[in-house]
Amino acid sequence: MSYQHGTLGQAAAIGIIFNISMVRVFLSNPVQVIALSGELAWLVTLVAGFISMAASFVFLYVYKRVPGDLYQITEKLLGIWGARIMALLCISLFFTNAVLLFRQFTENTLLTALPNTDFQVVSFGYAICVLIVLYAGIEAMGRSLYIIIPFGVIGLTTVFLLLYPYYDVYNLAPWLGYGIKEAISASIVSSGYNMSGVLAVTMLAPSLQNYRTVRTSLVFGLGGSALIKSASLGVFVLVFGVQVGLEKVLPFYEMARLVYISRYLQRIESLFILLWVIAGTFAVAVALYFALFMLARLLNLPAIKPIMPIAVIILEQVASLHEDIIKVIRMDGYLHTTVFAGCEIAIPFILLLALWIKGSKQGGVKKCPSGS
Repeated sequence: MSYQHGTLGQAAAIGIIFNISMVRVFLSNPVQVIALSGELAWLVTLVAGFISMAASFVFLYVYKRVPGDLYQITEKLLGIWGARIMALLCISLFFTNAVLLFRQFTENTLLTALPNTDFQVVSFGYAICVLIVLYAGIEAMGRSLYIIIPFGVIGLTTVFLLLYPYYDVYNLAPWLGYGIKEAISASIVSSGYNMSGVLAVTMLAPSLQNYRTVRTSLVFGLGGSALIKSASLGVFVLVFGVQVGLEKVLPFYEMARLVYISRYLQRIESLFILLWVIAGTFAVAVALYFALFMLARLLNLPAIKPIMPIAVIILEQVASLHEDIIKVIRMDGYLHTTVFAGCEIAIPFILLLALWIKGSKQGGVKKCPSGS
């Protein structure tokens, strides 16, 4: 029998979806969104979140009529070969995302906290942490994230509020950024940054109690991450403006460095380095978990724990291949605004089209229980 998730609560699912969707707020991706849309980046990020939620609701429409995870639904609608292709695609997407996250968080930790440490040492430390979290399982990850996330959100909000003296409302002008057309285009492609959260919904759905729980997890997970990312971009533009902001590599770190509380309490950015190390470790572990889950589905494996150490070793080695971190950042932005954005939108609509075609031939399909 192929590997199955354990039973997940609504809070754990929200934590997983929120973390994997929001974590790039600590990286360079906000700068890339600003480059696409200018002063309107905060709204573009919010709209991108709604686009991702819309794509997820398309999947939920299919799921309500054909219960199961993404692999099972695809197999029912497109046959075994369609399911295998879907599994290979998801493995590629999640593993690529894990590699990109791993490399960027490793480099950023090296740059900000451990500048005199060898890269391989930091990379090995991250790999060990990822393996420990991964080995704990998706249920433990979800429960841990639900406990950690409120403290993280409070910390982020505190930074945003303490930066109030630096706000310059004129940095938001021109109010339309680079224009409405560019903003719409940027919203669509920027939705790719939520791809892992959208696909996470498709794989976690059978482990949740009912349809209503799945829907609530989706709304709070993706919606909450969109709000945090939008607020972060809005504050960043208010403080630095577009022209200066485009020169920053780590937007949130730069904002945290500006916070001054008192002469006895300084350099609070060091606390947020710890926060992003934790968030990054969990995000890499979650992405790698879903890649292994689809591999287990593809090969009909009864368990995934025996292959976790091998997967982490491969992850670390692949993440270390490219020497230039700037090219890695550009690759991350390119893949998320093209391949990931396309797959996020295409996968639910392909399943919807297959459902309609199959439903028209069979005279309708049954719905799963909605729950209460």
